[in-house]
Amino acid sequence: MDTAALHAAALEDSVQASLQGYWGFERYRGPTFMLMNAHAKSWELAAGDEDALVVGRQDTIHLQADTVTCVDGIMLKDPSGKELKVDWKTVRPNEARGEAAAAGSQARCDDPGGEPVRGQPTATDLHPDVREAGHFDGFALHAGDTQGVLKGSRLDEVAGLALHGAVFVPGELSTRNGSDELILIAQDAHAAAGLKPERAIAAKITLKDGRSLPLMTSVDLPRPRVALIGQSVQPSASSKDSNIQLADQGELPQDAT
Repeated sequence: MDTAALHAAALEDSVQASLQGYWGFERYRGPTFMLMNAHAKSWELAAGDEDALVVGRQDTIHLQADTVTCVDGIMLKDPSGKELKVDWKTVRPNEARGEAAAAGSQARCDDPGGEPVRGQPTATDLHPDVREAGHFDGFALHAGDTQGVLKGSRLDEVAGLALHGAVFVPGELSTRNGSDELILIAQDAHAAAGLKPERAIAAKITLKDGRSLPLMTSVDLPRPRVALIGQSVQPSASSKDSNIQLADQGELPQDAT
């Protein structure tokens, strides 16, 4: 598309655009899109992630900027200058999440920075933490659930948790405000769903090195259940004239309510 007319335009950080053309001989205004204007960004760790990196283990960090729409890649550079690939994805319009193991590192985010193809990368220093042996603050589980949350530190060392015959294995690990949260998923969903609300239950945590540690916990009351029993769609004025037909009743036209 010829973008010469845009060179003199004063575009904001975001701008709404629409696809236009002809439907037969009739003028046609197609779907609208929210476009982000690429520019250099300052990056910082999300609040609570300052202590998220622990030396010697895989961890998740959240990097924030005013927008992450134009990010092309995130790399990690160790103290020797070696670049390490980071598995990352956008989780919010202003936040990207990456997973990596680090021992004194610098995160580098590549974005177009206002250039047509690619700009200079921006760097953010990360300071991993050397932490003492792990401890467990508690295990939160609701009756009827098939997964719960274990809280504490160094939860990457946990291999599983047993509670009244139900065995839970590690899922996603996250760190916020210097504390770990580990999702534990039931190996047998039927056994976990059969747990009744109860206080002061003795659970057993097994570590990857073979040790077993006791933990006093409880099973909380069931969560409220919600089910969708019906819905109606009110199209917007623009979507009525879009000439786009949706094949699934579960889909919503753009800008509809």
